[in-house]
Amino acid sequence: GHLGAEDTAYQEGAVKFQQLVRQFSDNDIDVQIFPNGVLGDEGELFEQQMAGVLDVSIINPGKITDFSETANIFSFPFLYRD
Repeated sequence: GHLGAEDTAYQEGAVKFQQLVRQFSDNDIDVQIFPNGVLGDEGELFEQQMAGVLDVSIINPGKITDFSETANIFSFPFLYRD
């Protein structure tokens, strides 16, 4: 799940992930993509992951810092070049 529209990099990344999973699992694993926030906002997506209902989401790391302090590493500006 992600909040991006179907013409964003979020969707392109999700589609590439879907293709790679299918390729490396010999089509045994199917990945369903839910764009446009159809499963909820970022907080709801993360809660669904914590509950085991959702396997993967693309969310802002700032949304998970309440649950994992180590996620703060992604909020440091200019800490890493790429």
